Amino acid sequence: MKKLYVVGNPVEHSKSPEIHNHWLKKYNQDYQYEKLKLSLDDKIFVEQKHDLIKKIREGEIKGINITVPFKTKFIDALDEIDESAKLAKAINTIYKEGKKIIGTNTDGIGFCTSLKEDFNFVVPSTIGILGSGGAAFGILSELIKYEPYSIEIWNRTISNAKKLVDNFKISGISKKTNWNIHNLSEGVHSCIGLFINTSYLGMKVDHKIDNEFLHLMSRQGFVYDINYNQEFTIFNQMADNSGIDPQKNVNGKYMLIRQAAESFKKWFNINLNKNDIDEAVNLLRD
Repeated sequence: MKKLYVVGNPVEHSKSPEIHNHWLKKYNQDYQYEKLKLSLDDKIFVEQKHDLIKKIREGEIKGINITVPFKTKFIDALDEIDESAKLAKAINTIYKEGKKIIGTNTDGIGFCTSLKEDFNFVVPSTIGILGSGGAAFGILSELIKYEPYSIEIWNRTISNAKKLVDNFKISGISKKTNWNIHNLSEGVHSCIGLFINTSYLGMKVDHKIDNEFLHLMSRQGFVYDINYNQEFTIFNQMADNSGIDPQKNVNGKYMLIRQAAESFKKWFNINLNKNDIDEAVNLLRD
């Protein structure tokens, strides 16, 4: 049986095999999706990387998903990377199209699709983001296309937040968007219509964020914590304590599944429907 893989180190925690193997079986695709732990030793990793690309090129492997810490380490082995991957500065999906091996990033479109299709929420004019790491780059690679009036970044390290902002300013995709950077001592403003936690802050009791951080945010705003290993994260609890509508206070489960659906589409040219998505959500609840 031919393979698909999620590669990373660590990779044991990945939920992707449960999701993809369900869809593969449902759509009668004769493939098995598995976890593959790659080496942190650079020399061994390079050999593993080129072996994987060779097998994709020869059709032995249909494609791969990439997780930490390898999202930037496959670029030199590919024939092409698309706009989303360039903006995100990272690749999470590799697929073959014709004779070309292509890298893409499905995080941003997965996030935006989940907002629209799963929560019936329209991207607002003012967006807040906590964190400036790879996840923030990935989400903004798609979110910026909606041309919001303002994107407000909260981050522990201001210099890292500036790198994030500069990346998207230089891209020239949305010259209409205003960017502002805040440190963690500043609470979220009342004008924020969507607030996204892309950091690990809020996952632990000693998260170092003031419990009043979301206190001024509109009660009709949307709070999206992209962490999914907890059904209700500490950040979700903070939003709940601030009176955010429970229907607009979610973790990252739907984003995880929606970005997986985008990978599935790249590999098999199958557009998964809402029922497929909800089935995957229920799998992760079991």
